Amino acid sequence: LIIMDFSSVKRALKSLSRRQPSLSPSIVETSNFLFTRLVHDDDDDHDHEGVLQGILQLLKGQPSRWEPLAVGLYVSTELLVSFVDQHHHERTPQVYVDGPRVPSMTTATTTTGSPDTTNVTPKTTIKAVSSSSTLSQSHLIRLCQPLMDTCQAHLEHAEPRIRTLVAKAVGAHVRFAILVGMDNNNNDIDDDAATAAALASLQQQRHSILRTIMTSLYQHLQTGRQEAEQNAKTNTNTNNNETKNKENHNSQEEDDDVQSSSSPTKYSKSS
Repeated sequence: LIIMDFSSVKRALKSLSRRQPSLSPSIVETSNFLFTRLVHDDDDDHDHEGVLQGILQLLKGQPSRWEPLAVGLYVSTELLVSFVDQHHHERTPQVYVDGPRVPSMTTATTTTGSPDTTNVTPKTTIKAVSSSSTLSQSHLIRLCQPLMDTCQAHLEHAEPRIRTLVAKAVGAHVRFAILVGMDNNNNDIDDDAATAAALASLQQQRHSILRTIMTSLYQHLQTGRQEAEQNAKTNTNTNNNETKNKENHNSQEEDDDVQSSSSPTKYSKSS
């Protein structure tokens, strides 16, 4: 049995083709196609539409198998995160916070001023996929709706790894939606009406998944309370029955003692 590896997009896609028992030929073909496009695509003309359709195919999954769904969620999340990170690092940092999560820093000499003057700039590292293979913003926006539909459908999946990947996908979607809202003047959608519709759709998706999560949490809390109350009632009834049985037993013993003390004592005559 080949263990599923979610340490990188490359290894996740390769895990599908090596998985035993084998997955369907269409899923293996899709994973190989995505591997070629996302990992080894050095051409200038990238097949963004083909990549999008391949990811959607994985999100549909395969009946009785969780692996294609997991890889679809993972690749979608990594593409969203990569896009956000690339655009985030293009921004000038407004606040620097010291601590364990600070970015790696490099020093570069400025072209103006004294030679000793240096600027500290964050080092950009994109680990998920190469920047040239990342989907365009318009394709990622088209990915978001089916991705969130998949997350809602599998929010309480029996496989723990699916639930973890769903949570990560929701977080990546929120970051992407916020970035698109902040950079709506710099996106690759030419039509203003289409841009407004995309932003409204992303906001609606966020609200919908939030309602689903809150409803699920509330139901679990209610179920937990009901079970606790039921267990408490059961324990109370059990304790009351035990107490009542004990009292009845003690009362019966007292009655037996009184009856034995009130009965006349018989002595045998000695011959």
